[in-house]
Amino acid sequence: CLVVDNLESAEDSEVYSAGHFASSNSSDFLMHQVAVKMKSYLASEYIARLAEKELISLMLNCSLEQASDLVNELRNTLHNFSFQWQENQYSINFSICLLEINADSPDAANLLDVAKATCNMAKQKVDVKTFW
Repeated sequence: CLVVDNLESAEDSEVYSAGHFASSNSSDFLMHQVAVKMKSYLASEYIARLAEKELISLMLNCSLEQASDLVNELRNTLHNFSFQWQENQYSINFSICLLEINADSPDAANLLDVAKATCNMAKQKVDVKTFW
């Protein structure tokens, strides 16, 4: 789960919430760009938007160690990512939480609740948290 916390303007260092742009189109555009980066780094066909600033990805047949390495690469890329909107440039602040799902995990009906809980943990500023 990746949660975009806020945006910071490069010009004046003021912090902007991703949801407080002039239109929802900017927030949608930002989340689309982040999702594209997630998809390329995580090699996942499964990216979903749970809420305005929450994205989740499902990586199949991936060990926890491999997933951690891929998440670290994504984190490094996003730290250097600059979002451009209406002639302004913003760096993004985000949190990532990683959860292992295996044969012992809850059934499919509970996985959405688990994904939401994972995003809530990411919002608590835990960069990568692993459960098994």
